[in-house]
Amino acid sequence: GDHVAIGYNALSSNTTGYENAALGRSALSANTTGYENTAIGHYALISNTTGYRNVALGKSAGRYLADGVTANTTSNTSVYIGTRTESSANGNSNEIVIGYAAEGAGSNSAVLGNTSVTKTILRGNVGVGTTGPDANIDSLKTTGEQLRLTYTDGTVYTGFTTDVSGNLTINNSGTKSTFSDSLYVDGASLFNGAITLGDASTDDIVFTGSVASHI
Repeated sequence: GDHVAIGYNALSSNTTGYENAALGRSALSANTTGYENTAIGHYALISNTTGYRNVALGKSAGRYLADGVTANTTSNTSVYIGTRTESSANGNSNEIVIGYAAEGAGSNSAVLGNTSVTKTILRGNVGVGTTGPDANIDSLKTTGEQLRLTYTDGTVYTGFTTDVSGNLTINNSGTKSTFSDSLYVDGASLFNGAITLGDASTDDIVFTGSVASHI
C-alpha cells in the first residue's frame, strides 16, 4: 500500500512491499517484498526483489553488480546516483555510489566517481573521523595509524601516528627512511639503532639542541 508507480511496468511485481516509489520504465519492476525504496529513471532498481530503503537516481541506477551483468536483487539502505551505478555484491547495506558507471565498494562504504576520474576537488577543511577539522586534512583516530601511505595494499606502506602527547611515530614496512633534502631536527632527539650520514659536501643534516644517540 501507499505506493507511487509512474511508467510502463513500474513496480509491476510487488506483493507485500510497501511505501515504494518508482518513476520510469520498469523501475522497481521485479520488487516483491522490498519496501521504502525510491527509484527514479528507466530501469532504476529494476532487479530489486526484497531489498529495502534504497534510493536510485538515473537510468539503470542500482540495476547490476560491478560485473555489469549480474542483477542487484537484495541491496538495502543504499544510494545509487548516476546512470549505471552498480553495487559490488548482493546483500550490501549502506553502500553509497555516485557518478556515471561508478562501482560500489561494499557495505558501509562511499564511492565518488568511476575509474576514469583523474581529479577530485574538495573545498574547505576535510575531516576524517572528526566533524571539526582544523586543517585542510584532519585525521582523528585514538588507536592505530592516523595516516598510511601505501605502495602494495596491506604489505608495503609507511604509517604515521600521533599519540596522546602529540608525539609522532613513523613506522614503515621496509628497513629505512630516506630524506632527499636537508633534515633539520630542532630540540632534544633520541636515536635508537644504526644511523648513516651522507656525504657532508652534498647533504646537510643539521641538529639544533641536544642530541642523544643510543646505538
